[in-house]
Amino acid sequence: AEPLRAALDAPEPTPAPEIVAQLLDRFRELLAMTAFRGGCVIAAAVVDGASGSDTVAAAARQAFDTWTTPLEAALHRGGLPEARARRVALVVISAVEGALIVSRARRDLAALDAIDVELRALLGDLPDG
Repeated sequence: AEPLRAALDAPEPTPAPEIVAQLLDRFRELLAMTAFRGGCVIAAAVVDGASGSDTVAAAARQAFDTWTTPLEAALHRGGLPEARARRVALVVISAVEGALIVSRARRDLAALDAIDVELRALLGDLPDG
C-alpha cells in the first residue's frame, strides 16, 4: 500500500504505469526477502478458508476493497478516467495475485516480470475515456 499512498500524497500525480511498476517492485522485494514464502495474506485466506466461511469471505472482500480503492484513486489521479481506473485496478490486482501464487510455486520472478511487461503495454495503450 505504500506506493499507493505515496502516489496519492505526491504533489504531482504519479503516472499510472509508474504506480503499477512501484507496486510490482514491492512484491518482488517481498518475495526476495522471504525466499518466496511471502505473498498476499488475502489470497491465502480466500484459498484456505473463504469457501466454507461467510465471515472469512466477507473479511477477504473487505481487505481487497481496502487495496482496490486507493489503487483506483491513484490510477485516476495518474491520468486514467474514473471508470477505466476501476477496471484497470481490478485487472492489476487479479494479475498480481495470480503472479504471486505462480512465483511462490516456481520460486522465481518470471510471472511478476511477465505481468509487468504486459501491464505496461496495457497502460501505454489506454485511450482516454
